[in-house]
Amino acid sequence: MSKAFTALAVMQLVEDGEVELDRPVREQLPEFETADPRSDRITVRQLLDQSSGMSDRGFREKSEPQPGDLEGAVARLDRAVLVADPGTEWHYTNPNYHVAARLVEAVSGRPFRDYLQERVFEPLGMDDSGTIGGSGDLAAAGVAPGHIAVLGAPIALPEPEGFFDGAAGVVTTADDMAAWLIAQNGGGALPGGGRILSEEGIAEMHRPSAPDGRSGLGWATGATPAGTEYVGHGGIEFTFTAEQRLLPDSGVGIAVMADTGLGRGDASALIAGLTALAEGGEPGASAGPVLFWVDVLFIGAAAAAAALGVRGVRRAPRWAARRGRGCPLPAPGRGGGRRAVRAPAARPVRPGPRRDLAAGRLRRPHPGPVRLGADRGVHRGAGRPARGRPAPARPGRPAGSRVTDRTALRCTGRPAGRPCPRSYAAETAVGTSSPGIMALLRPDGPRRNA
Repeated sequence: MSKAFTALAVMQLVEDGEVELDRPVREQLPEFETADPRSDRITVRQLLDQSSGMSDRGFREKSEPQPGDLEGAVARLDRAVLVADPGTEWHYTNPNYHVAARLVEAVSGRPFRDYLQERVFEPLGMDDSGTIGGSGDLAAAGVAPGHIAVLGAPIALPEPEGFFDGAAGVVTTADDMAAWLIAQNGGGALPGGGRILSEEGIAEMHRPSAPDGRSGLGWATGATPAGTEYVGHGGIEFTFTAEQRLLPDSGVGIAVMADTGLGRGDASALIAGLTALAEGGEPGASAGPVLFWVDVLFIGAAAAAAALGVRGVRRAPRWAARRGRGCPLPAPGRGGGRRAVRAPAARPVRPGPRRDLAAGRLRRPHPGPVRLGADRGVHRGAGRPARGRPAPARPGRPAGSRVTDRTALRCTGRPAGRPCPRSYAAETAVGTSSPGIMALLRPDGPRRNA
């Protein structure tokens, strides 16, 4: 809603001959620059109808450190990039109005808030209105605490840190907004005579000029379900919402300001109902029940996600034990080293016939050679030679060929950081010298090929 006041201030300077609406901003405010050379073509009109090409996707102003004044708000745009050529697309973003308000300051030679006070609020008789620079000024301005609604219950919360000037900083009352809307519907005429802006200037503000076909200079057009055309604009912060609407055919103006935010819908529901009354109809159903069930849905989804997370954490030890049964798992050792930790001993199994494994090779899920040996409880990674001695030769058994229930397979080609593949784990292993085949006998289970 505050953007309409900023647009009016710019239009006053246009009518004074100090600002040109369709001339590039850079030529009138040299300090304005972005990281995109196309911004040199942005006109003042394109700032006001949100078709400059700037967007929250090209500059996330809410995530940036918040400036202390309009000069700082414009200076930080040197990191912004455009998401479209100027004048080709509509993208709603507050920095357009930070630049517009800074233009008012630079051209008029006075702070933006002083300009609004002297040339807008005072002529309109808006004695209880003013503008603030950011959320930190709300308490000093006498603004009531804002709220969010959870399951229909309002919860008072402080407004998060944010910069408002030029885009969201007007603080006003219902009586003062009535004076503002009367002047808008009256073509800029003041109650005591004179004008806040020419009739042509007011019409220019209300007329759509952006590529979306709806947005004008601080205002946008629309139609009610009954077909009544209107001109309006709304705004939302974390704990506040506001909306204003003009019905040109009837001369009715409506403004709603609510101390609830986060899309609660109070302002929109009220202004829709008041518009229906002005049309001679009846207000529609409130959005309250719908919003209540939306709250329930999201809270339920959050609770389900939390429950699944807790379940996963509680099941993790059992999952790890099942996946790592029989596989030596690396664990922290003294001095920052690693030591081998074995899973709990398996039940006795019946070993198969012994085979000569000395010439055997394994087929496995990662590249690199695997060497079979008799190191007890050792698991070596890539680039680290395996230590230990192969099993001694005994009658009927070649040296280095026996893999016992206390022996781990050494994975000399395993990439660093990869766990021992499950297929290597065995309490008793039998194999064949045929390349690529090794049979693993699992406790109380069938043989598996690795």
